[in-house]
Amino acid sequence: MRLDLGEGQWADIATRLTFGQVAIIRLAAIESESQPLSHPDMQRAYVAAMVTGWRILDEHGAEIPFGSLDPVPAWAADAMFVQCVEVFRQYRADPKGASGGATSAASSPAASS
Repeated sequence: MRLDLGEGQWADIATRLTFGQVAIIRLAAIESESQPLSHPDMQRAYVAAMVTGWRILDEHGAEIPFGSLDPVPAWAADAMFVQCVEVFRQYRADPKGASGGATSAASSPAASS
């Protein structure tokens, strides 16, 4: 699914998860046991595992290469993380996608900088 980040920016998020993607997220959760969803490594794990492409611009309007998480603005990382968590929750409720729950599209309101 494509998450609209506003101003021509977007992120593609996997809606059908592989065993490897799920394993990355679960391993990060185990490593940050105390508060898995608030731990900074959890955000990186979800984004790294589930985001399959993006068009995100830095503060100067230059495109950030896909996979380079460090220069991604916090608002974009947060929006991707929130959508990844939602998709993962839907996946956990219906791992085989029989109800179509994990394939529903959603978009985020544009963030202003």
